Amino acid sequence: MKKQGELCKKNANALLKENLKKKLNEMEKTDASQVEEYDKILKEKLNELKVNIETSEVALEKSTPLDLILFCKYGLQVSDTKIKDTFNFTNPSFKEGDVTLIEKIFGTLTPSKVEWKPFNKGRKSQTTTLMQRPKTAPVKQRKKENLEDSSFLRQSLDIATTPRSQKGFNDLPGCIAEFDSPYSMLFHISYCGQDQVYVSGNGKNITLLDIRGKKLKTINTDREVLGFTVVYNQILIYSDGNAGVVEVAIDKSRKTIFTYLGADPWDICCSKSGNLLVCLIPYSSLDTTEDKCGLVVEFDRTGTIKREINYDRQKNPIYREPKFVCENTNKDVCVSDCSVRKLIVLNAFGIVRNRYGGQLDMKTCSPFSPRGIDTDCRGNILLADKDNNFIHLLNQKGHLITNILTVVDGITKPWSICVDPDDRIWVAEENDTPQEVRTKAKVKVFNDLRL
Repeated sequence: MKKQGELCKKNANALLKENLKKKLNEMEKTDASQVEEYDKILKEKLNELKVNIETSEVALEKSTPLDLILFCKYGLQVSDTKIKDTFNFTNPSFKEGDVTLIEKIFGTLTPSKVEWKPFNKGRKSQTTTLMQRPKTAPVKQRKKENLEDSSFLRQSLDIATTPRSQKGFNDLPGCIAEFDSPYSMLFHISYCGQDQVYVSGNGKNITLLDIRGKKLKTINTDREVLGFTVVYNQILIYSDGNAGVVEVAIDKSRKTIFTYLGADPWDICCSKSGNLLVCLIPYSSLDTTEDKCGLVVEFDRTGTIKREINYDRQKNPIYREPKFVCENTNKDVCVSDCSVRKLIVLNAFGIVRNRYGGQLDMKTCSPFSPRGIDTDCRGNILLADKDNNFIHLLNQKGHLITNILTVVDGITKPWSICVDPDDRIWVAEENDTPQEVRTKAKVKVFNDLRL
């Protein structure tokens, strides 16, 4: 009998340690992750409100009455500032088991629940358990439903786990063209119409290629180009390496249109107003240890500076080493800062809308390495992540939608990207293979991935 009692005690301890405690730990992790996601959404909404407040203050200080009228009508971007769901937490409960059965002596656990209910207590709404979410209704049916009855939080939690086809994307993106460039390493690419792109790499020139890889034109430069853009599908404007100047090339002639002493110009883009935006990284100071920060400058075609973007309203530097820039359809300025490893989105008033840091699983991914950026016709932001072989797709506010292209789709070390008017994605790969066996860097073209 004593031996049998010791055996029962041993089995009971094993049941308590390996079964019930394990289930409790799993419940705790699941509940904590759901609360963290909810907290993240609340912080995003709070940040959006702060941005709108700061933007309104700047508009009041600097705008004319007519501008204020237009700003009140079109200026602020408010998506859905109402948080539609809150939750009640139910602790796990213990149900006593039948003591006549050894395996049920300690009983079983009922799972914890996070129940979502509307803030407005007067509104009738059916309570839904998050752990038992209903299936998503078809797109056509969801459009007909009242948006107030949809769950903002549940849709946000689904982003990371929903297959790409359910997000409005093809499961198998198509590479419609692939060709070698004249360079062993590619750094920049810009679309110029008629299935043609300008590319530059580790050489003192810029080359015009068609979609088959045929070389159409070569423009020689004094130094390795750090950035360029194409305006009106034919005029090439580029930063001339470490010379501190921006030049325009028309046919065989070149003309300096902008000079900024003490800084290297990097990427350039043309704004909706017709002005140019250029990333500038100051030279390292020789007589001081002061850490100088980069800036983005907007100038007109005569080289006159219209504005400098370098500090926020609290006089804190916005950038450290801004190397890639583009302007979105809503006039937001999107900048890839390689030093701090962030994509920084500013609205038209210079207020920081978001700082995107990759949202990567650091156990399986390399550190976020943002490089080239561009936007599509919908205002989404596409960002090359070189070390992880990703093309991130973000919404206008700089929040991740999905990784639209990965190594599975055939991209390797994407350094620069551009999106043409048909929303095809042109990817310039760095090609970091050892120099002794290095081949030509490739350009790959992917069709529009949206359904």
